[in-house]
Amino acid sequence: MPDTIPIYTIGYGSRAIDDLIAVLHQHDIAYLIDVRSAPYSRYKPEFSKNELDTTLRAVGIRYLFLGRSLGGRPDDPDCYSDSLKLTTTRSNMHTFFSRASANSNRF
Repeated sequence: MPDTIPIYTIGYGSRAIDDLIAVLHQHDIAYLIDVRSAPYSRYKPEFSKNELDTTLRAVGIRYLFLGRSLGGRPDDPDCYSDSLKLTTTRSNMHTFFSRASANSNRF
């Protein structure tokens, strides 16, 4: 087993679900970790959280949603500046981010 396990990123905007699955299989991806804050798509419902989970399980890929802790729009108001902009330094220091980062190492 390698000393480190690579982490890949992938988008879905212009892909069909079958194309996404083909790319994941091509790279032997066993887990898809969803970090979207809102894991739903009105235009591509097959990429919404529940449907994506079901589809990926059927082809042997495990789906894990971590958007609440790793997503780009945390619920905690302390992560935002007075002008309501997300402050990366503030959000990275929060315990939820540290916990999620540590928990993602289990996979």
